[in-house]
Amino acid sequence: MLHRSNSLHALIPVAACLAFAPLSKADIFIGVDFPNTPDVDFPGSPAATVNVGSSITADVRITGLDTRVVSAFEISLAFSPSILQVQSVSQGSGLNLGSPANSSWSISTPPGAVDTQEISFLATSVLQQFQPNDLVLFSITFLAVANGTAPLTFSNIEVINGAGAPFSPAASSDGSITAVPEPAALAVASAIAVLGFASWRRLRKH
Repeated sequence: MLHRSNSLHALIPVAACLAFAPLSKADIFIGVDFPNTPDVDFPGSPAATVNVGSSITADVRITGLDTRVVSAFEISLAFSPSILQVQSVSQGSGLNLGSPANSSWSISTPPGAVDTQEISFLATSVLQQFQPNDLVLFSITFLAVANGTAPLTFSNIEVINGAGAPFSPAASSDGSITAVPEPAALAVASAIAVLGFASWRRLRKH
């Protein structure tokens, strides 16, 4: 398990004298998305359902960047450990453009949270040219271990622009995952309930 490195600001190099589009807080959005759940819309406040014992992947995405770039971020996402367990956390490609050597990436997974940090080594001009307007910062695969609804809540969001300065998205949205019993478990429970009811009726007749 990797842990956070030093202060995010201390690790960001001084940006070269490059023009940078002014930040508008009207259109930048960060939130949770479920890529394998097509009926869940992004952006919004998505809610997904998974069977207990199965896995589900949640992406943390930022959109609306236009000509602006993300050169670094530090984000913490909290969840309910009694319902979900982290199986894996994977790095997005938006800050390294597909080559892990182009950025510094670290994660830590204290109980009930995923803390992530990434810093791009690429020049702002390169990110402006190739970084997409809508990008996945990182992805978490959860295993559902018990019934219930687990909110996915941002407890920290810090995003650094191409000039090395922090900015806040216009809006962010949490998500949630509801874990339900497996169909087989429901069938067994139903069968037990039917047998119990039949036994109760027989006892009443005697």
